[in-house]
Amino acid sequence: MALATLCADVKQPRSVFRPKFHAFVVDHGARSGSRNEAEAVAARLQDLGLRSTILTLRWPLGVRPAELSNFETQARRLRYRALGVACRNRKIRSLILAHHADDQAELMLMKIAQLGQHSRTSRPMAGSHVNLPETWGMYGIHESGLQEYQDTILRLRRESGASTVPPFPQVPPPEQPSRGKDGLRIEDGGVKLYRPLLQFSKKSLEATCLQHGVAWFEDETNRDVTLTPRNAVRSLLEQRKLPGPLSRDALLQLMSSIENKHTILNGHAEALFRRTKILTFDLRSGRLIVRLPRLGKRLQQRIPQTIQERGRAKAKIRAAMLLKKLVSLVTPKDCVLLSGLVPMVDCMFPYLVDLDHQVVDEALAPAKMTFQGVLVERVKIPLEPTSSDVQPENTGFTDSESIWSFTRQPYPRVSARPQITILPQRSPTESYLHGQRTRKYNGEIGWSQWQLWDGRYWIRVFNKTDKYLNIRSLIEADMARIKEKLPHDKFEKLRKTLAAAAPGVVRWTLPVIAEEGDLGEVLALPSLKFSTYDRPVAMLWEIRYKHVNLGPTRDESCIIR
Repeated sequence: MALATLCADVKQPRSVFRPKFHAFVVDHGARSGSRNEAEAVAARLQDLGLRSTILTLRWPLGVRPAELSNFETQARRLRYRALGVACRNRKIRSLILAHHADDQAELMLMKIAQLGQHSRTSRPMAGSHVNLPETWGMYGIHESGLQEYQDTILRLRRESGASTVPPFPQVPPPEQPSRGKDGLRIEDGGVKLYRPLLQFSKKSLEATCLQHGVAWFEDETNRDVTLTPRNAVRSLLEQRKLPGPLSRDALLQLMSSIENKHTILNGHAEALFRRTKILTFDLRSGRLIVRLPRLGKRLQQRIPQTIQERGRAKAKIRAAMLLKKLVSLVTPKDCVLLSGLVPMVDCMFPYLVDLDHQVVDEALAPAKMTFQGVLVERVKIPLEPTSSDVQPENTGFTDSESIWSFTRQPYPRVSARPQITILPQRSPTESYLHGQRTRKYNGEIGWSQWQLWDGRYWIRVFNKTDKYLNIRSLIEADMARIKEKLPHDKFEKLRKTLAAAAPGVVRWTLPVIAEEGDLGEVLALPSLKFSTYDRPVAMLWEIRYKHVNLGPTRDESCIIR
């Protein structure tokens, strides 16, 4: 209740900054009486002048939550997803949680117990302005939906007669429903998570409630040490039954040390990323070509061996963090594991492996690797053309070891190809998606919901046909049928576009909109803005590339849309 008390105090007339708050009370539905407790909390929030909504988690049919061995994990996932949907529905972009310092200590102790040791490059709990966990692939919640949010807020303000509009960041003008004639936009937005009370202990928050005359409320199941591992850890810390190095203060000090190291390492990685030359980033296929910066120059000086080894280890960690940033631009995965990048570091920065050999035999180093759905290849010089009018910058750089391409890894088998089914619109006022009726979405009737295809492209379709449509990957058999169908000049245009945007096997990772079935007729290649029909078709689409962070000072001339 401490967070609610502070939010209610900010709303008072004497406060200069008076934001609007809406409280969410989560009912896990794991035991009898939980609904009554949630209603009691909502009543207390109303007494504070805060509007609230009770979110009851929906468990799979037949599942008894309290009997699950991984109840905490499953409850966390459902809780965050329910909070994300509630925020999206209410046009809320900032979610504030009341986690405190004691929560940090508990989490740190659990990580130590589970892993035996804690990674120096991981963080116990992110503090502020981070993505909502467990919501990857949910449009308008995870790094997406900014344009729709702005359009909705502006429309509501105009309808209410408001004379002013919020100071939104500058974004390109909104897309109009079309057949894909607009260039690819990079998605942005979503719900951000804030934890402003991480520096405060539980006792200090209880004192805050006492000072304001607000009763402290706590879930009674938190005291049951047999219910979850977290409860057992909490009890050990509160009763001070652990040795000094595992005390609350020691754990918080360890947490602070890890946070500082992470900040320093991330700063080095950001500096390396700024030094990395992006020659081409083609959003049409997600093909990235970069020139890597030189690392470890100081290590090649005559210095003691022990210092060399220590410096080389740090340089390899920074190189791995740089590769993580580059892989994240292309990967279909939601999280890039730093530990798996070590073999790539040894291959792409071979001089960090053996400092005695400053000239590395290129033939001994692999020229092709795969990692987390990304194909990484050494690029030969001169670079292949990327389009008829956009060429990589000719810098005169001839170190072929340092120029690499990152593309989507070809699908290893047919079953691994991503596919989304779009059902036909049944009437002018309703459409269907995976059997679910969608009457209206983002104020537009008939459009399917935005969905993340292959973890890379957000796509939605207006299917006015009477057929089921699939969003799937391009296959070789498609090209033969497209060639038979299209006029020669139009097929040649497609062939040249494919050669520029998706050379080689990369083209078999492009999305297509086709009629149902593995051999269904291809109607469009949306990322290439290409339709196989000259006449109007009863099908529209919109497509955007997933959110990526190129840095605030990056020259966007390297981006091909």
